[in-house]
Amino acid sequence: MTRRVRADIATLPSRKPYYVNIDIVRLVPVPSTLGCAILGLLARTECTGYQISKSMKGTHDYFWTAQHSQIYAELAKLAREGLVGHTVVEGPGPRDNRRYAITPAGLRALQEWLASAPAAGVERDEFIVRVWSMWLLETESARSMVKDHRAEHRKRLEAYGLMEQEMLQDGPPEPNSPAFAAYAALRAGLSYERHRIAWCDWLLAALADDAPSGAPH
Repeated sequence: MTRRVRADIATLPSRKPYYVNIDIVRLVPVPSTLGCAILGLLARTECTGYQISKSMKGTHDYFWTAQHSQIYAELAKLAREGLVGHTVVEGPGPRDNRRYAITPAGLRALQEWLASAPAAGVERDEFIVRVWSMWLLETESARSMVKDHRAEHRKRLEAYGLMEQEMLQDGPPEPNSPAFAAYAALRAGLSYERHRIAWCDWLLAALADDAPSGAPH
């Protein structure tokens, strides 16, 4: 079995944590979470930067999202570290496009990340920060905030439901396949949206007639 040690070495490129393979003496960079999401997509198929960005706003948005500029910056970083490569293809505009593919080093880095424990800590949620202080609002203002939040999650649930229908149109995917992994992630997104909507319903019921009109509740 290959032995590895984690090292932070100031002289290494980008001063990032690296795994040093003692037996083979090679350095495997540890990608960011966004980098791993991109590598996971490229492990399935080659993509242009635009296709990756579109996927992050569509088929990936139930578990990870990123801005267009973030994705291109991350692709450049992955390319510098040898985790992705690219070929130049003709584009619709005046400039050619780059079609990215995962490299063997990128696949190894992704597998290393998958086998590691996820970072501990609570996920940040801006809306919950707002709920924490909603007692400062008038009751109707608080209810309006929650209604808007519920409507957004209802839209997401409907969109994910259509994605589920498309994924299952040929029957349930085979376990251990890329399609099954994608469906498992989507099921988590569906469960989250249903739970969030139910929580909003509870909150709206709790806020009903909770305080006199015009007074903070």
